[in-house]
Amino acid sequence: MPPARPAPTTRRSRPRPAPERPPALRLAPDSLDDPFLLNRQFAARSLEHWLGLSLADAGYRFVMTPEERRPAIDRLKRLLPPTP
Repeated sequence: MPPARPAPTTRRSRPRPAPERPPALRLAPDSLDDPFLLNRQFAARSLEHWLGLSLADAGYRFVMTPEERRPAIDRLKRLLPPTP
């Protein structure tokens, strides 16, 4: 009869600290100018969720034309905290 195996030990790893901001946050403002409306909509919703603000209050709506979007996106980029 083979020797008994020792009981497996359960090692709990320490949870990683949550990042201050999602890594995608630095890419999201550029996604607001995507040629596809659906991508702009998801980018806007994600930014609103991450930042806790309304992009409409900053003058951005995902249905705007590229010419209308550019000034609003530039305003939003100035509102965002700097990336590390």
